[in-house]
Amino acid sequence: MAFVNGIDVSDFQGDDIDWGEVKSSGYSFAIAKATQGTADVQSSFGHNINGIRAAGMIAGAYHFLSWEDDPAAQAAHFLSVYTPRNGDIPPALDCEAVPAGMSSDAVIAQISGFLEAYEPHLEGARMLLYMSYSFPSESLNGGSGFSGHPVWIAAYNTDPFDSNIPPAWAGKTPGMVMWQYSDGSIPSTQPPIAGLGTSIDRDRFNGDLDALKAFTLKNV
Repeated sequence: MAFVNGIDVSDFQGDDIDWGEVKSSGYSFAIAKATQGTADVQSSFGHNINGIRAAGMIAGAYHFLSWEDDPAAQAAHFLSVYTPRNGDIPPALDCEAVPAGMSSDAVIAQISGFLEAYEPHLEGARMLLYMSYSFPSESLNGGSGFSGHPVWIAAYNTDPFDSNIPPAWAGKTPGMVMWQYSDGSIPSTQPPIAGLGTSIDRDRFNGDLDALKAFTLKNV
């Protein structure tokens, strides 16, 4: 099975990443956190998205979903900070840290509200959904309502890629396209990346570089 190696970053990594060194370390794509909720803008985002592109890597951006803030307002905030481009990875929606006691119906409504507000700006493309392997069963009533969206799964283990596909996405197209397999130290310490060390989320795109390019935005 072919994979393309990538990383994802936020303000935690700072705003002075040498993206040329990252590419030279064997990473072909990177996804940068842009926003969270309705007010947060990552101070590192401008440096990162521009640096990723300038290094000749494939770029992406993500929004960290707030469960309390209006989803349409969050979508507008994300759109105000990140302008998708042809050749970018479809924008990602980070779905995690659901408050205790929040129902699956409420979680589903929040995600759906964001997608309904944001996706008309993607000219037919669908957002990439980031979540843990257990998130669909714990918070999405299995996740079948979102199985038409590409999914990016966080599962820190050394199991085969296919064993980390949530059941709702098994056999679907595009299905699970990306796997965040390590935070740099779990399940085992990863080789350091020049200028960044080891504490970086590591990702694999399911396919070769041509497949990744085919997955990118085309009509925005």
